[in-house]
Amino acid sequence: HMGSLLSTSSSPRAQTEQSWATFPPKTGVLFTGHFYLGGDKFESVARESFIFGEPADLQFVNSQPLPYQLPVGRPAGHSRPLQAVVSLRKETARFVKADSGAEPLPHQSFHVELVLDCLVDCEVSVWLFVRQSFNGQRLVLEAQHPLYPGPERQRFSRGLGWVFSCTELTLRPTVFDDASDSCQDAFPLAVLCESLESGPANQQLLLCSAERLAADSAYSLKVLKQITVIDGLPLVVHDIYGISDREGGGSGSQAAAPAAADSLMDPGDADCVVCMVKARDTVILPCRHLCLCDSCADSLRYQASCCRSAERRSARCCS
Repeated sequence: HMGSLLSTSSSPRAQTEQSWATFPPKTGVLFTGHFYLGGDKFESVARESFIFGEPADLQFVNSQPLPYQLPVGRPAGHSRPLQAVVSLRKETARFVKADSGAEPLPHQSFHVELVLDCLVDCEVSVWLFVRQSFNGQRLVLEAQHPLYPGPERQRFSRGLGWVFSCTELTLRPTVFDDASDSCQDAFPLAVLCESLESGPANQQLLLCSAERLAADSAYSLKVLKQITVIDGLPLVVHDIYGISDREGGGSGSQAAAPAAADSLMDPGDADCVVCMVKARDTVILPCRHLCLCDSCADSLRYQASCCRSAERRSARCCS
């Protein structure tokens, strides 16, 4: 009994607790020639190197595992695509000269025309000199010019390629020049399309300006901003420069013009710039210039892109 009381424990655990590991060891392989990051395998630049510091830093690593309570995050929810039930094709928005009879050219009148698509019944309205705001549920427009207190409205049933021509609202070029000083904080022209169905708001808004052409007294319509509201969620729509619209169709001359221009382009322009096999369907954000297929975008997620902007996320465009 005396020997057992004075003897020290020689269990493997006790020996480990009393000993300290020394790094790097004098012999043996400590690191392999590759490492994994983001699910991809990368070769090490220098063998036997610690990619997150110096090998001597491992001397300060505790040799025993310590309990650590990981924070419990929220369960990952399934993402769902947002579907815009109304869409204004901003590239088709333009001024069209109205039939003013024998009036001279400087007093020529014009009206607004564009092409729209809608999956539900909708109403399109044209506003002059307005301010836009969001009340938490939908976009609200307020007229700022006393001569144009309300909009001109036109309703459409569900369909694609509708040509909206606001012939009731006839404008003269002097309208924008006369009101430029009194309505400096207002947008000169706005086109609002909204669903007629009950429930959360589904809207799309084009905020435009009128620019005088240098050649003559005519004006051109320029879209400054495009805002869409999907189920009460406001979003600003940006252009994607690396993916062209090849879906022709529709009715009217406005819808046929883009389709004719696209038919003259090389079909290979729609292929991925990396593999040149699959079609481009993924855009790298916030660049909006680098467009790849989904496979190449997933493999290049952790590698440098051709854009100087830092890659934050990618979005796949589904038709």
